[in-house]
Amino acid sequence: VIALIILFIILYFNKRNRTLTNSMGSHKSKILKTNNLLSEKNEIIEAQNEEIQAQRVAIAEQSNQITYQQNVIADDLSYAQRIQNVFLPKTDSVKYLVDGLFILYKPKDIVGGDFYWFTNKDKKLIIVSSDCMGHGVPGAFMSILGMKILHEIINERNIINPSDILNTLRKHILESLQQDKKKEMFDKMDIAIIIFDKQKNKLEIVAANQRIYIFRKDEVIEHPGDEMYVGHFMSMDNFTSKTYDVNKGDTIYIFSDGYIDQLGGKEGEKIEYKEFKDLLTKCKNMPITAQKQFLVDYFNQWKGTFDQIDDVMILGVKL
Repeated sequence: VIALIILFIILYFNKRNRTLTNSMGSHKSKILKTNNLLSEKNEIIEAQNEEIQAQRVAIAEQSNQITYQQNVIADDLSYAQRIQNVFLPKTDSVKYLVDGLFILYKPKDIVGGDFYWFTNKDKKLIIVSSDCMGHGVPGAFMSILGMKILHEIINERNIINPSDILNTLRKHILESLQQDKKKEMFDKMDIAIIIFDKQKNKLEIVAANQRIYIFRKDEVIEHPGDEMYVGHFMSMDNFTSKTYDVNKGDTIYIFSDGYIDQLGGKEGEKIEYKEFKDLLTKCKNMPITAQKQFLVDYFNQWKGTFDQIDDVMILGVKL
């Protein structure tokens, strides 16, 4: 009996050992399989990490390249601005001919297509306001060309008749840019010229696609200008000028359309000419420097969070 019991115990433990061995073998197999899966996943993760790192390096290189290009562009624009500023005249040479003069000049970009120009010729003050098509560097190049040609026409060739100035300017622009009718919409400028004879109290005006306002005590005179620009146009008639009698205290405003066309307000609307004329009526009796600040403050308030859409320029001249 004891022998049978011992045999039973031996058989039981042998069977249990075989079961445990089989079970351990099965667990070991599962562990090996799991380890293999983990190893494969680790390899995938490492490959993904390497790819992510490579992408980070590529992004960093692209970011550095973009920063470099932006710095180059900013340097080029800054240099272009210095060149343009050389051509823009200083007010000191003409201030003594009038009681006051302000220039509100706010390019959309660092440089712009709007430009002002003036000179003193034969005891007459000649002031020019121009809006070249486009803004930024292309507009700035057109503005520099315009100022250079005006200098040649007025200061070197002694042409001071306002209509002749614009007709000659158009001729030189077409020749310089080798324009033909196929390119008529691309290179052009809207421009206004006023010539003030202080001795005779006469104001000669010529304008191409620009308006000019003359404010006196209780009167506003609006000079509409010719409905064509300097450049190729469907009508190539001569520009026409007009002479006005003016008085001491009259204020002349010449301007581009950037201020009028600025979007803003509650509904993203334009300022428009009517509102602009109302603004000038409100500020016309202010000191000339206060007028400029008044117009700047209104523009910024109107624009709000909207982007500036165009170059802005207003010249106010108090006779």
